[in-house]
Amino acid sequence: MRAAVRVATGQNLDTIARYFQVLSDATRLQIVEELSGGERNVSDLVAAVGGGQSRVSNHLACLRWCGFVAARRAGREVFYSLADPAVEQLIHTVRHHMLGDREVRLDACHAVRPARRSGC
Repeated sequence: MRAAVRVATGQNLDTIARYFQVLSDATRLQIVEELSGGERNVSDLVAAVGGGQSRVSNHLACLRWCGFVAARRAGREVFYSLADPAVEQLIHTVRHHMLGDREVRLDACHAVRPARRSGC
């Protein structure tokens, strides 16, 4: 028996676009990639991503609010992990498909500008 296919409507297309918008920020994407290696605390992520702790914490709050990241408190520390392993698979798929001239085309595309550094 085949799984039911959900028809895309304008409303859920907007939701899908927002999903990708969360991942369109390079810092958030880097945090997700760091977490694909396992659980990390804020200090680990600040060291890996660079920048200030408040900047990384703001991005973590966005990722957590949107359901990409989960948090676990252990005493005074908070440890973050990927909440949805499908995100890691999605990033892997995109990297695989960027082989060849697609990366060059994306870099040269005038319609799609690099993501702005912004909140969630």
